[in-house]
Amino acid sequence: MHARCYIHSQVLIQESSEKRFIGIGVVWEDYGCHVMPGWQHGTVGYHVDDGKIFDARNDTTGKEIEGREEFIVCFLCFTLE
Repeated sequence: MHARCYIHSQVLIQESSEKRFIGIGVVWEDYGCHVMPGWQHGTVGYHVDDGKIFDARNDTTGKEIEGREEFIVCFLCFTLE
């Protein structure tokens, strides 16, 4: 099996005096803009304020990751069989 990355997005977080909630991830086309990625089945997302990845298995508590970065890249990879 080979994996190929087709889609990616990048976010650079700069200082702000206000608290912001930022989520980057993969959702379907008409997903609501007021719902964070990873909160609904079939989506996945990284929430900057929590420093966690949310998906169908971790939709309320999130999955801890190592470190917190200011530059985030999200790749969507498909497995070719």
